[in-house]
Amino acid sequence: MKIHGYDNSRKLEYKVDDKHLTIYEIDSDGKRFERYYIEKNRCISIDDQLDWVLHMSEKNWINGYDFKKEFIKALKQWNLVNTENRKGKVNNGTI
Repeated sequence: MKIHGYDNSRKLEYKVDDKHLTIYEIDSDGKRFERYYIEKNRCISIDDQLDWVLHMSEKNWINGYDFKKEFIKALKQWNLVNTENRKGKVNNGTI
């Protein structure tokens, strides 16, 4: 079934290691195959990170919210998240 362009019939699994976030799709027979592969070194800057979230939100085979949650977990594991600046605080000079 599709909800807002997203095909929620697909079962996805996320795996994070020291250098990669891999997204697997599980087929109806239970076979797992690699659907997407994101390298840590392509997620270093805030711009890179936002680009990934925007890029993946355009896909109709993935739930953007679920991806965002798993991506944040990966960024935390890779020590690429500055939580002080991500709790709704606004730095001086920002709008």
